[in-house]
Amino acid sequence: MKEKFENETKELFEIEMKDSGFDQGKFVINYTESGGSSSSGYVIKEGEKISESLPKEIRKLIKNHFDVAKDDASNRFNRAELEILPEGIFLVRYSWEADHARKDQLTSAKVFPQWINDRMISLIFTLEFPGDPTDLDDDGDPVYVSTWDKGIFTFIIKNRILDWEIELFEDDTSRKLKFKIPDYITNALLEHYDITNSGNLKEEWRGWNKLVIVSPHNDLPFNNIDEHVFYSTE
Repeated sequence: MKEKFENETKELFEIEMKDSGFDQGKFVINYTESGGSSSSGYVIKEGEKISESLPKEIRKLIKNHFDVAKDDASNRFNRAELEILPEGIFLVRYSWEADHARKDQLTSAKVFPQWINDRMISLIFTLEFPGDPTDLDDDGDPVYVSTWDKGIFTFIIKNRILDWEIELFEDDTSRKLKFKIPDYITNALLEHYDITNSGNLKEEWRGWNKLVIVSPHNDLPFNNIDEHVFYSTE
């Protein structure tokens, strides 16, 4: 599959660039696990090196290849390199850079609690206000009166089964909120558990099966995240 994708890209690369007048050039696209990308490129024309981007259609084709192959260990790639060599030679190479993938996973794992916190706030808001807003302001715009000012979100994984508890506080009065967590959050927590306990990040992370997030009712502060996020073993 990877060879087929490289050949398809090379064919389009030649069509798009053969009449460009470039003597030489190189383009690189790096992908994150989630599908985000960063790119760089240059061409040499009449001896001058110039920054250049790949045409949109080529980038679109490569992204489509990435999406198709990302779950196939034998064909996946996170780096695409395209070169124009002297005498009109075009080269395309898709590769898997393990170190790049690991750094991407580490970055994602570090911000994972923020992502969970944001999802939980959104879910609670939807649950607490299923219908109309609680009030209208002087301009007639909806006003939602806050129903909590702090939350403690507890997630425990045992035998690959997720259990959770949601406790909300308002003026030091607490209440437990019962609702089913969507499957995509359960799957994300299990994946985070696997990656940090037995996967690529096991050397970077202390073992855990319990995650507690103390939510300030808004984004978790990056400068003192340790006061809001707690990993432990139960």
